[in-house]
Amino acid sequence: MKIKTIINHLEKLCPGNLAIAKDPIGLQIGNLENNMQNILIALDCSKKVIQKAVKNQCNLILTHHPLFWPDKEKGIKESFYQKTKAKILNKQKITVYSLHTNYDEKYLKHQLLKKVASKSIVLSNLSGFICAKLLQKQSLLSFIIKMKQIWKLPKIPGLINNLNNQIETIAVVPGAGGFAIEQCIKKKIDLIITGEIKWSDWIICRDYQQNIITIGHHTEQLFIDHVTQLCQKTPDWEATTKIIYHWEKAVEFH
Repeated sequence: MKIKTIINHLEKLCPGNLAIAKDPIGLQIGNLENNMQNILIALDCSKKVIQKAVKNQCNLILTHHPLFWPDKEKGIKESFYQKTKAKILNKQKITVYSLHTNYDEKYLKHQLLKKVASKSIVLSNLSGFICAKLLQKQSLLSFIIKMKQIWKLPKIPGLINNLNNQIETIAVVPGAGGFAIEQCIKKKIDLIITGEIKWSDWIICRDYQQNIITIGHHTEQLFIDHVTQLCQKTPDWEATTKIIYHWEKAVEFH
């Protein structure tokens, strides 16, 4: 089985036209015509991921975040760090392919809503995020405690006006959720749940008293588990192909 067999299968499930503009999804480096060995699935193509791929004879790395990000002035960034990784990947004949905002749009935002509020009604399914109404109101405090339990986090960064306030509407935004803040404010959403936001986004939320919490990229463990299942449903899937996982926390709390 060739690498392109799996990639063609994934592209049918997560079409590239679902991705946001200029998101460098898809083939990052490598050759889709190579015969498949083993697969490594990870959030990012980090140094540890490449080392693990080599150790486990994986010649395909599937990541959520692209390896090469666009630059406003220079196009695709070619930093020393990226060039070093590209050199190793080419030498080891490893192909890297990324499913990012096209995966978020097709799957992750729905998975995230189900995870944080299984008992809810979708109010609006927008590009990149979902707004929903809880079937039962909850205090912000109880909801945040629930989030800490779900994601096994000792702390959750956020901007909360009053922990005792009751919330009824939420917005779930995978990844960086700054783009959704304005629409959520206009819709009077009680709480935004996202992965991360910029400092300027915090200021906007504070100015407009918009409740928001950031749970990091722990949500994307859902990506690793689900993409594993999608790969195994590839037509002509070979049972001898092993799927290796790699998950590492970007920040450790002490």
